[in-house]
Amino acid sequence: MSHSLDKKNRYFLDKFSEKYKKNYSLFSKKNFGFNAYQKNFSFLKNIYEASPYTKGYEDLSIIGCHDSPDTVIGCLHRTRVKLVHSQSGEIVEVSALHNLMVDKNHYGCGYILLSDALIRDPIFFVPGVVGELDNFYKRVAHYKVCATWYRRIHFTNPINFLKRLLGIPVSKKDIDHYIKNHMGQKIYLLLESNQLFDFLIQKDFDRIDGYRVTEKFLKWRLFSNQQTKITRVVLHDKKSFISLSFGIRKSLPICRIVYCSFHTQQSSDILVNEACKFSKNMGFPIILNTSDCNFAKKSLTQSNFSILKDSPNIYFCSKSKDNVHTKHWNLLGDYGFDEFSYKQR
Repeated sequence: MSHSLDKKNRYFLDKFSEKYKKNYSLFSKKNFGFNAYQKNFSFLKNIYEASPYTKGYEDLSIIGCHDSPDTVIGCLHRTRVKLVHSQSGEIVEVSALHNLMVDKNHYGCGYILLSDALIRDPIFFVPGVVGELDNFYKRVAHYKVCATWYRRIHFTNPINFLKRLLGIPVSKKDIDHYIKNHMGQKIYLLLESNQLFDFLIQKDFDRIDGYRVTEKFLKWRLFSNQQTKITRVVLHDKKSFISLSFGIRKSLPICRIVYCSFHTQQSSDILVNEACKFSKNMGFPIILNTSDCNFAKKSLTQSNFSILKDSPNIYFCSKSKDNVHTKHWNLLGDYGFDEFSYKQR
């Protein structure tokens, strides 16, 4: 008991502010990894300045230590999402919690962040948990997403692979060359939304019975606001679409399927195949996806993706056990944030 009180008196909870900027970066390099995207302020700006429903940097929870008040020894990121019910029009707010981390020298104080989340976030989503944290989250979970985690490893264009290893992002010239010389017939690539994609969004929304994200949130999630590099694309066949992001993960270039809206098995097969071809051509030897879509699962299996064993669990949680969840769960998580691993230019 005295040990618990000692921890409570030693640590304090705060929201991120300018005074933590330098020490947050040091904390991220040490605990997430030197090249991890969490340390980059392009990531913070996107989550806490550009996302549609953010409350600003107060959504980034920090643990400090009274012995050294400006030092960051723990953090928990959150993205705020508004979900709209397709039938009633009811709007609910869900917090997507991700990147919970405590400094290796201060294990045991993470409960401060979790206790605060239970108070601040009546309904929250966690995109992938394992180990002891899983035991905590499943006690407050009201819905578990039955998703499968996939990975494919393939040979790539050697020149583009070397560029990606060196941290050189995909350029508009690379995209134009791909469209002209490699892209399949009747497949289209988007870097920003257009009128046809607005139609595809509405088609996606119409198929959902229950809660869905807003159009504003979906576009923020699928299209990049980074002006100097291309890190997200959408491929479509005028009927269905697939969204990709690409970046660096553990020093390796990766491509991730962030979200897919498939209406037929044929479209699914065509677009998954195109996503693999795009990944190979652009120099990304690893392509990842987490999916509960039956069309996608069949296509991924046919395209030689392997299923990851002992994969993390995905939950919607609330103390009151609200039955709020959405088929748009892929868009709530931090899937694809590896794009922010590129250095600022």
